[in-house]
Amino acid sequence: MKLTIGIPTYNRNVELINLIRALQLQLNDNIKVIIIDNCSTIPIKQSIEDADISLTNNFLIIENKVNIGGNANILRCFEYCETEWLWVIGDDDIPSPVAIKIILEKIEGLNNVAFLNFSDSLHIHKDELISNNIEEFVSNISNWGQINFTSISVFNAFKLKPYLRFGYQYAYSWSPHIATLLAFLAYNDSKVVFCAEKIISELCLAEDDNKWAAIGPNLGKMTLLELPFNFKTKKILADRISKKPTIECSIYEALNSIHYSNDIKSSYYLFSKMTERLYYFNRNPFFRFKILIYKLSFLFPNVSLRVIKLILKIKGVDVSFILDVNKRL
Repeated sequence: MKLTIGIPTYNRNVELINLIRALQLQLNDNIKVIIIDNCSTIPIKQSIEDADISLTNNFLIIENKVNIGGNANILRCFEYCETEWLWVIGDDDIPSPVAIKIILEKIEGLNNVAFLNFSDSLHIHKDELISNNIEEFVSNISNWGQINFTSISVFNAFKLKPYLRFGYQYAYSWSPHIATLLAFLAYNDSKVVFCAEKIISELCLAEDDNKWAAIGPNLGKMTLLELPFNFKTKKILADRISKKPTIECSIYEALNSIHYSNDIKSSYYLFSKMTERLYYFNRNPFFRFKILIYKLSFLFPNVSLRVIKLILKIKGVDVSFILDVNKRL
């Protein structure tokens, strides 16, 4: 076998069934599919039986005894992968009808490549671009969300597995797979390929109670800078990571969280810590002044929340996607 498709999943049984059906149309003897059920309320095996789906020998279902969190469950895909290449796809994303064909063609004959990142409907690599080391890789990152999106990423598991301990150590970064990759690239000159092709046809459209919170990832992702690579690379990576979401998204979420917790001091602490980490390298005086103003907004949280909401509306940001930090933890 050449490729393992890892599917970390938790309580998205209906979406997972749709994904399985889409993948079954493309499977061949070169493909292994590993589904890692993160202790779902209704076990995935039961939902598959109820849907009257007959799984071939390509499939393996592993059930975690406890919910270990989404970040750690991504890394379990690396643990159980026994092929050279690993594609970790989200349980609610739908692959292109020719996704596996594209991946198999891309990895055929590759030499000294650790990671492939494909295009999606929101972000497109216009041409194939190859980075030869960690500094070139971080310099070529145009959108952090695209790099961090597992469903459009394929990893050389043989190369990365010896560095998986860094993924677990930096699971708090919300980018454990990228922490593993960065750790490998810090010690090895290896290629990263940015591909123009698309392997996902439908991106996740989360329900209202299942949308991503911004503060959690923003608090964590800058810890990636603590990985063992040089300061110049850290500074470039910090710039790429901190571009999105905007600071207005984070202050809106911090102010909005007061309605859930009724704890202004805790919300202020989270916002202060997030800005300290996320914008450490941004020494623009105007930007530092903006952070100060936003910190003062906690003195009048209700009025400030309405003002920030208006600012985001003018910027065209959908504030319904910015919920309390605890919603996705």
